[in-house]
Order: sequence, then C-alpha cells, then structure tokens
Amino acid sequence: MARLLTTSNRPLPVRLFPFLTVVFFLVIGCPCGGWAQDQAGADPEATDSLDTARVAEEQDQVKTDSGLVFAAISQAWLAGDHTALAEMVAPAGVQIAINRVPERDNHYSPDQAFYFFKNLFQSARTDSFRFSRFQDEPVGELVHAVAEWEYRRARADDSIAERLVFTLSRTPTGWELAGIRAIR
Repeated sequence: MARLLTTSNRPLPVRLFPFLTVVFFLVIGCPCGGWAQDQAGADPEATDSLDTARVAEEQDQVKTDSGLVFAAISQAWLAGDHTALAEMVAPAGVQIAINRVPERDNHYSPDQAFYFFKNLFQSARTDSFRFSRFQDEPVGELVHAVAEWEYRRARADDSIAERLVFTLSRTPTGWELAGIRAIR
C-alpha cells in the first residue's frame, strides 16, 4: 500500500486522502468562488458593521445603568483586568484610598489608574470580590456601593479582607468610576 508522509513523519495511508479532502471541504468550506457566502446570504461587511453597532449599543446601555457598571467592575476586579477598570474611570480621574499607607492615597487620571490597577493586581491575588450593598437611588450625580474583597499578597499565605466603597459619577456619557476607598 502506498503511503504519504505527514508533518510528524508518520505514514498516512493514501486511501485516507480522499476522505480527509472531503472532511476539509466540509469543515473549512468550499473554495468555489464564494458559494458558502451566497448560500448564507450574508455580506461580511454588513455583518461586521452590525456587530460593531450592537457592541456600541450594549456599552451605552451598561454606562446608563449604574447596576450594570458595578457588575462590570466586579467582573473586571475578579479577573484582575486593569485595562477594563481603567477604561471605566471618569475623565476627571478617580480618587483611590485603599492602601493603609495614607501617602499612597491619591487622585489618578485614567492613564495613571491603568498603572495603579496593574500594580495592585500584580501584588495581590483576588480570592473573592462581590458587591454587598448598593445605594437605592443616586444622590445628585453620584451613586455608591460597598464591596467585600478578599485577597492574598504576593508571597503570603494569609488572606486579607477589605470593605471598599465604590463611587460612580454621572457624566454626559454615562456612569464612570470616580472613587474607591477602604472602610472598616
């Protein structure tokens, strides 16, 4: 029986070649001048613009509902996603007071917040994070929520629990992160 060599230098029986060719066309699609596209009836450029519009609409909806912003903060915090958190910071910046050292409590621009969160998540591994209390109604242009955060410092075995108050401010584009401070 004739054999073809594969990339692993293991022989492949030639009689499997027609079968693999059929599987390839079924999985990858027919290179027949766009037959699959015509059959699906979808214009790829139109689909991309619809997806982009849908994502923008969902982001706008999140920003107009403070509860969804808090949910996005929770998800980003659990994942240690410093980029997502920095993107939620108000254009005017964020006041952060979560360290026990008063000199490190400061006001950060969105760009500075990116590095603050990056350093925070490099030095602390989150065990759990959840919002436990939410303000019923916004007070003017602000809304608050309390989160329970458990984490471990790098090279440490003991868990540390913090209660953090998150403040969102209403901007023309929606709710943005304006403050984080630790409470006892």
